[in-house]
Amino acid sequence: MAKYIYEYKNWTDFTWNEKAINAVFGEAKLMQGKIIGQMNTLGFSAKEEATLTALTLDVVKSSEIEGKLLNYDFHSQTFGNKHGRSCAKQPPHRRSGGNDA
Repeated sequence: MAKYIYEYKNWTDFTWNEKAINAVFGEAKLMQGKIIGQMNTLGFSAKEEATLTALTLDVVKSSEIEGKLLNYDFHSQTFGNKHGRSCAKQPPHRRSGGNDA
C-alpha cells in the first residue's frame, strides 16, 4: 500500500532537485494544455463531466488523507446536483426517521 508523505520518518526534512522537479512540472503543464485542447473539441457536456469527476476525486482523495473514507458515487451525485448536472447514477435512498435537517 502506498504511503503518504507524512508517514515517513523525518518527512519535514526533505530536499529536492529543483531542475528535475521543474522538468516534470513543465511536462505536466504541456500535457494539461493538450488535454484542455482536446476537451474543447468534445463539447460542453464532456468538459462538464471531466470537471465533475476531477472535483469528486479531489474531495474523496483529500478526505482519505485525513482518514475519512467517502463514497465516490454519492459525492459525485451531490456535486452534480449542486451544479445543475443530473448524473445517471443515483445514490441509494436513505430512509428518514423524520429528524433529518
